[in-house]
Amino acid sequence: MNLKKALDNLETICSHLDNVRIDYRIFFGTLLGAVREKALIAHDSDTDIMLVSFNPDKLIKIDKLLKADGFKRVPKNEKEIISYSRNGEVTDFYCFKKIEKYFKLWNIIIDEVLINEWVYLEISNVFFKAPKNYIDCLIQLYGKSWRIPIKHYHALPVTLKYGRTNSKLLYLLITNIPLFFEIFQKIKFNSKSLLKKLSPKLFNLLKKTYHRLFN
Repeated sequence: MNLKKALDNLETICSHLDNVRIDYRIFFGTLLGAVREKALIAHDSDTDIMLVSFNPDKLIKIDKLLKADGFKRVPKNEKEIISYSRNGEVTDFYCFKKIEKYFKLWNIIIDEVLINEWVYLEISNVFFKAPKNYIDCLIQLYGKSWRIPIKHYHALPVTLKYGRTNSKLLYLLITNIPLFFEIFQKIKFNSKSLLKKLSPKLFNLLKKTYHRLFN
């Protein structure tokens, strides 16, 4: 990710969101970078925004404003994500649904108390709206190990016992040897791709076994 271009995109987008009065929070890896490093995370692939409140008419306005500023809409399979790119850098809008006292996106559930109030957080001398209870948000999203930089360690459902896994062994390895997770993910991805081609039945069997052990 080109940090300068990504930050410039994020600043432009958030300015338009404010002008159209769409309530937003920087979220996921962008929030993590703001709190942990006061910068975007260099190995991240995009910037992330949670849309707290929005309606179709305002999204149409945002679309027109962003396209006028040189952004292009990026097609996504997931209807809950709206993505725009400019100068090769992508920003994702995550459309959480408000259900009773929670915000929900897929299996990720965040208590509204953590989101409703906001503060400005700094990213490389630029300020963005973020959840006021950002520490509790990061614990819910990334577990108590959120302060440890671990490549490709993404937010997962808060139902997992150890922050992004149900395996205590895997959690201890990841948090004590961050490089382990990066190697683990590469081996996992390459093995999955190869096995899926060679033997789909064995792939499905091992997938079920893996989820029982580690998820």
